Amino acid sequence: MVVAIFDYTLEELLLFLKDLDESQIKESRHFIESNITRNDDIGMIYDLLLNKKPVQVGKTKTGTYKVVYEHPYQKSKRYIFDNNDN
Repeated sequence: MVVAIFDYTLEELLLFLKDLDESQIKESRHFIESNITRNDDIGMIYDLLLNKKPVQVGKTKTGTYKVVYEHPYQKSKRYIFDNNDN
């Protein structure tokens, strides 16, 4: 799943995520293929992005970030979202 988060400072990214809406989320080819195997609830994944706070944010390269959310029921499972996913 891809959320366009190019050229943001960390502070801008956190504000962006706070105001994120569903129209800004794009399901990447990698996300779709992975979800076929995992069979995760897509509604739950959207809920993570739209309503939950990330547990980790990491800079992958200049102006791009990887955002990590914890699975609500399986604490050892995490979802990673970045803007370089194809």
